[in-house]
Amino acid sequence: MAKKSIHFIIQSKGGVGKSFLTYLIALKNQFNDSVAFFDLDSSTETSVNQLKFLKEKSRVYKISLLDERKKIIRDRLLTIIKKITQISEIQDFYLDFGAPESEQLPALFSLDFKTEALQKFANQIDAEFIFHVVIAGNTAYVASMEYIQTVIQTLSGSFKIIAHANENSFYGFTDIFEEAKKYCEKQKVDFKPFGDIDTQSHVGNQILNLIRQGVGIEDYDILEQLKIEEEFEKL
Repeated sequence: MAKKSIHFIIQSKGGVGKSFLTYLIALKNQFNDSVAFFDLDSSTETSVNQLKFLKEKSRVYKISLLDERKKIIRDRLLTIIKKITQISEIQDFYLDFGAPESEQLPALFSLDFKTEALQKFANQIDAEFIFHVVIAGNTAYVASMEYIQTVIQTLSGSFKIIAHANENSFYGFTDIFEEAKKYCEKQKVDFKPFGDIDTQSHVGNQILNLIRQGVGIEDYDILEQLKIEEEFEKL
C-alpha cells in the first residue's frame, strides 16, 4: 500500500489565500473519497464554511491545537496526525493552518523535535509530509517571504516544500513575482502560481460568491467551470 500523504497548508501572514488554496484543492478532489480536509485555524472557521459541500461526506473536520487557556500546544499536532492517519479509507490529508498555528510550526520542527525525529515519526506511521507555503504580493510580500525562508531553513531539505504564489495579489508587482520565483528555484522548491481570478469581472465575482457559499462544482455554470478548471491544472 502506498504511503499516506500529510499536506500542511501554511503561512504565518494572514489573508494571503490559504483557505482559497484549500478550497481549490477540495473542489478538484470533490469526488475523490480518499482525500479529506482538516481546519486547524483557531481564529476563524473559513475552511469549514467554504467546504460545506464535503461535510455530508464526512471529509472535512474542525480541529483545535489550543488548550483550555487558548494556548497553542504544538506537539498536539503530532498526536492528531497519528490519529487521523488511522482512518483507513483516507489517503491524502490536507491540514489548513491559521496564521498563529503556522507561526508555531517551525518551532515544532526545530525546538520540540528535530527534523530527523520527525522523519522517523513519518516513517513509523507510513506517511510523507508535504508543506504547501502560500505567498502573496503587495504589502504581504515581505512577511510571507520571510516565513517561507524560515520554513526552508528549518526543514533543511528533509521534507518536500511547494510555494503557492497567489497570482491575484501580485497584479502590478511583476518584479517581486519573478523575484519570488527565482528564490524558490534556487532553493529547489516547487513554485506553483494559483488564483488568477479577476473578482472585478462577472465570472470572477460569481466564483468568489460560490466559494463564500461553500458549494460544490455542480453549482458552477459552464463559464465558471471553465475558469476554475484552469486553476485545477496549476495545482
